[in-house]
Amino acid sequence: MKRHLLFLAICLFLNPVLSASYQSEKRDSIPVNDGPYITFLNDTLKVLRIENSLVREEYLLPGDRSEIGISRNQSSDYSEMMKVFSHKPDYRQSFKRVDSIAVLSDAHGQYDIFLNQLMANVIIDRNLD
Repeated sequence: MKRHLLFLAICLFLNPVLSASYQSEKRDSIPVNDGPYITFLNDTLKVLRIENSLVREEYLLPGDRSEIGISRNQSSDYSEMMKVFSHKPDYRQSFKRVDSIAVLSDAHGQYDIFLNQLMANVIIDRNLD
């Protein structure tokens, strides 16, 4: 009886460890791609992106003519990016005949969840209108 209890205790202890190890291996085999994340410090643009699960870091300086790949079909150089960073938002916006405002974060490619959130908050209907 003691052997059975000891065996059961060992199995219960090892089960989460082995399961977590398997899940980690499974998760690590899928390459992660994300970004770019662009920050501005002093006069330098720092670009971080994750490509195939590795962090890549780039810098753009004033006068630099190289471009940052924003997406597959879009790129931008230092002067274009500086227009974005120098633009001051207008926090005193006013809206007429608006009863509510919805704020959504990045959907990260989860289109179905994004649509469900829009429908649940009566922003669109089932016909996507």
